[in-house]
Amino acid sequence: MLLHGLMVFIVFTVVCVFSPLPAMAQQSTFLGVKTKPLAGVYLVLKDVNVRARPQTKSKRVGRLKRGDRVDSTGRAPGPWIAVRVGGKDFGFVFKPTLMLILEGALDVDLKGELKTLPETPKTPPCSYVIHFDGKSPAEGQPFEFADYEVRWRCGAGKKSVRFLTPMYMAEGSTRGDGRSVYQITIDILELGNEAEDQFSTNMWFNKKAGVVSFDTVNVKGLGTKPAQSKANAVSVAEALRQAVVMAHQSWTAKTWVALMGEAG
Repeated sequence: MLLHGLMVFIVFTVVCVFSPLPAMAQQSTFLGVKTKPLAGVYLVLKDVNVRARPQTKSKRVGRLKRGDRVDSTGRAPGPWIAVRVGGKDFGFVFKPTLMLILEGALDVDLKGELKTLPETPKTPPCSYVIHFDGKSPAEGQPFEFADYEVRWRCGAGKKSVRFLTPMYMAEGSTRGDGRSVYQITIDILELGNEAEDQFSTNMWFNKKAGVVSFDTVNVKGLGTKPAQSKANAVSVAEALRQAVVMAHQSWTAKTWVALMGEAG
């Protein structure tokens, strides 16, 4: 019995030492209020009061204007975000008035290789380089688009061709449903129809879920659902890479004939 009791004590001790800390231990304190970790940059969607505590009746310690950006440090009980301004703890803001912003700038170009799949035998192998070009205003939105240029080299040997496609990512959510989901689009200029002067392939990046998913193409016959319509991505760089993979797989033989025949 003594030996059995000793073994139970040892096992219990090991489990306590090496088991993950409970959720409560991951909490921190912000202005005297317990919060859960939530780091990010938020855009203020409309003028809003900043409160000393996460309550509408709490003392107002300041005010933010539409278009301001604040740093989040945590989430308080209820729909409240703990924010910092100028590197200093400021107060609590009602979450529905904020939008999580992605930083789309790239410090270095992203490079990769794309293979021909058994499901798409007429899709040529390609190499690509994603280059960050800067940012542009999003019409009617308080955020910006991060703009990129995808430099393609497709085919092999003397039959290889080079071409460029614009690419952009919305740094704010365009869904309108409050979710942190961001649009990524790759355009092929002058390859559209009478209604569209460019052919667009659209994907969604769900930052919270860590998933990129194929959405739509704007010209029937030029694109279809890719073999890999969903992929994991936790960073902007990974999301952009997966978007290129999906575009490469989704473009139909008609699209590739036009690209391989007209590019130089």
